[in-house]
Amino acid sequence: MRWLITEKDGARNFVMRYVEVEPGDDRPPHVHPWEHEIFVLKGRGVVKGGGKEVEFGAGDVLFIPPNEPHEFVNIGDEKLVFLCMIPAGVNLKEIKTLPER
Repeated sequence: MRWLITEKDGARNFVMRYVEVEPGDDRPPHVHPWEHEIFVLKGRGVVKGGGKEVEFGAGDVLFIPPNEPHEFVNIGDEKLVFLCMIPAGVNLKEIKTLPER
């Protein structure tokens, strides 16, 4: 994960991260008290959360509500690449990693 825009750049409301997930890999299940928005640049994946599994691909957008356990899994043959926007000023120590499902 790489930070693209942060508070240091003057972002007062949202910050942006660049995330890559290798084929067959995942971003483990976790939960946090803020929402985030995803724009998928490349690859195919599934997001598991809220009792649902939603498949997505390049060009799709996703909204993850606050306090919703979720994980991202790369189900394709190439890297899954997406931009992730979260509110500025969040405390990353509030992310709770959950057991694998």
